[in-house]
Amino acid sequence: MSEQQIAHPEVVQPPAIPSLEPVALKWRNLIERRRAHFIELYLTGRWKRYYEEEQFLVIFRETMTIADRWNEIAPKPGDGELQKAS
Repeated sequence: MSEQQIAHPEVVQPPAIPSLEPVALKWRNLIERRRAHFIELYLTGRWKRYYEEEQFLVIFRETMTIADRWNEIAPKPGDGELQKAS
């Protein structure tokens, strides 16, 4: 077969992968709201209505840890600038 007879398949571009950034930011915002809620419960003392002290502390620490992790995973635009200035 000559080169002219070999059909060259057209280069097929893979489908575009949608950005997961908007989804990650939604999750980050959700955990930030949860963090704010637990901080409010703590500051007002309302946590005592819903939790035993040990139970509340476990959930509070867990929430803070998860929120910090989401801050690393999905930093808000401009967060990097704040860290550079420090």
